[in-house]
Formats: sequence, C-alpha cells, structure tokens
Amino acid sequence: MCEQCRSANFDLRFGSLWALKHLCLGLPHAMKIQCLDELGVGWLVQVLNGEPSKPAMGTPNAAGEQVDILNAVDEPHMDVDEEPSSEDDDAMTESIPSMRRHPRPGSRYTSATNIRDRLQQIKNDEQDNRLNGERDDIRIQEQALDFIRNFVSEDKASGEMIDHLLKSFGHSRFFELLDAKIRPKNSSPSSQPHASPGTPSYWPSSSNRTPFTSSTSNLAQPNWATYPSTELMLATIYILVHIANGRPQHRSLLISQTTLMQHVLPLFSHPRRDVRVACAWMLHNLVWIEDHTDEAATRERAISLRQLGFEEGAKQLGRDMDLDVKQRAIVSIEQFDKLLNGGHGRSGFASPSGYGGGDGGVGGLGGMGGRMGGLHGWRNDSRG
Repeated sequence: MCEQCRSANFDLRFGSLWALKHLCLGLPHAMKIQCLDELGVGWLVQVLNGEPSKPAMGTPNAAGEQVDILNAVDEPHMDVDEEPSSEDDDAMTESIPSMRRHPRPGSRYTSATNIRDRLQQIKNDEQDNRLNGERDDIRIQEQALDFIRNFVSEDKASGEMIDHLLKSFGHSRFFELLDAKIRPKNSSPSSQPHASPGTPSYWPSSSNRTPFTSSTSNLAQPNWATYPSTELMLATIYILVHIANGRPQHRSLLISQTTLMQHVLPLFSHPRRDVRVACAWMLHNLVWIEDHTDEAATRERAISLRQLGFEEGAKQLGRDMDLDVKQRAIVSIEQFDKLLNGGHGRSGFASPSGYGGGDGGVGGLGGMGGRMGGLHGWRNDSRG
C-alpha cells in the first residue's frame, strides 16, 4: 500500500494514502513506525511542500509518447457556439422560473448572456489542467496531514509517537511544515524570533515572545482568500490538537513555537465553525492540568498563552454563536481564571477515549470536562 502511494495514477495514489491513514489509526506503535519508515519522511515532506516527483507523473498518451501530466501543453479550446440573438436570450430568460418570477436587481447573472458566460467560465475551470492539478495537490496534502494526525493519535497519550515523529522529521522542519499550512500564502516564516545562544531554534527564549494587548483583538478580520485551503488548515490544527494531547513537555514545546502560535490565533475568528471548534480543543488541551505535579508548569504555559493573546482568543470563542465552540471555550476560560487569577477551574477529569465518526473526525466526546484524546481520521464524505 505504501508503494501505491507513489503511483503515477492519481486515483490509486490518493486512494492508497486514504486507506493507509485509516489503517495507521489502529496499529500498534511498532507497526505505525514501520509504516512511516516504509512511506518515507522525505516523501511526506515532498507531498506537503507540493513538490510531486516529476518522473512519476509521466504517462503515455494515445500515440505511446511520454507526457508530463502536471505540465501538459494546453489543448486548443473547444468551439463555443456563436452568440445567440436577442430572441434566444429572451427565450432562455423565460425558461428559467427563478429569473422570470424572482429577479435579483444588481446581480451579475440576471441576463441570459451573463449566465451563459458564467457557465462557460465554470466549464473552462473544470477543464483547466493547472486548476485540476492544484485541487489534486490539495487533496493529497490533506491525506498526508491526516496520516500524521492518526500516527500521533494515542489512546493513553503516552507521547511516544509524537516523540518519534518529531525525531524523524526534525523539530524545526516539522513545525515549519505545519506553519506553512495555516499562514497566509504571501507571508513568510521570517518573523520567527531568534533563539538565545545555545538554545535550539524550536525552543525560543520566552523573552522573545511578542506581548499581547487587548487591542489586538480589535484588528481587522483576516483576508481568508490569502490563506491556504480550509481543509489543509483544519487538518493541521487537529495535528496540533494531538500534540497538545501528549505529555506536558509536548504542550510546552508547542507553545514555544511562537510564530506558529501567532498564525493559529487568527483562526479563532475563521468563518467555518469546524475550524473554530478545532482551535477551541487545541487551547483546551494546552491548559489541561495533567495532575497536581503539573499545576506549576501549566500555570507557566497559561502565562505564555496569555502573552500570545490566547486568553482573549478564548473569551472571543466564549461569545461564539455556535454552542459547540462556546462550550469548549468556556472550559479554557475557567482554566485561565483558575491558573492566573485563583478562580475555580476544572481539574481532575478523566481523558475520554473512543472517538470516531462525526464532523471533521470528532465524535463521542464524552463530556466537556475531559481532555480531547484520540481523534479518528474519519470523515463524512467519500474523500475520507
């Protein structure tokens, strides 16, 4: 199956990776590691960077010639019917009840000619090799992210798979790959603060973190058109949810990724509720108190999160119109209050288990008090 993930046939490549991510979910640790080794970290990095192997993308055409399907020469456009007469326009308009009975003033597509132009544009997009290649690339990247998500999924949250993944990819490279999936396309990771001498780049000094003020929450809404695909952002956030579900050291490591965390914060206002739910779960896990020995370290994490703006982000989610988002954010708000203000937060709750199904892979959460544990990578649509 790992071999088929590198097939030149897209459907076979996509289907194999889709099946592999589900298979990986229930495997023992040793078999997960074997699966990752067979698939190859280098191949996953290549996929997530959107750099498909050029030789594997060749396929013979009808004449037996080898053709690069990702860089194919554009075929001549199909003939388009001549512009119909005004009588035809009127007839077409009359044949569409919604236009005849319920005209929409100001719409670009209230005339038959404009509708025909729009349909032609849609047809051209569907036949555009470049656009189709970009869509396929996003679909493959989503499956690769889901594979990573399921690889680090553990019922007992031992963190063993997280450690192996970070060691295999390298901490800096791994978090940079994730950061590229949630930051605006025209931005760069150059804003990453420099670590103090002798400190690894993935563990910057806390003195370099950008302080947060309440005015930050009043900034203009992000231009979501400049962001990567929502599917890629959602898959990435759930990987962060799992890392935050590991050991306390993993939570501290994630919070130390200042640039990554700063790119996560705008997603708290994303128009898609499933993205906001995932952000709420990530924050919920980050302020989770493992046991009484972890309370001091959790307080330090809460202070860092407050400086980065996540306490205000939690309050923003606590006012969300979606009840699912709101309820999860309230738990984090209470934890911030307990850790930083001496309030009465929630602690001592067992981590729920047995997740599966549901929207975006989340289901059967077994109560709001628990930490989010194993997220199965199942989805409702046929793509998985």
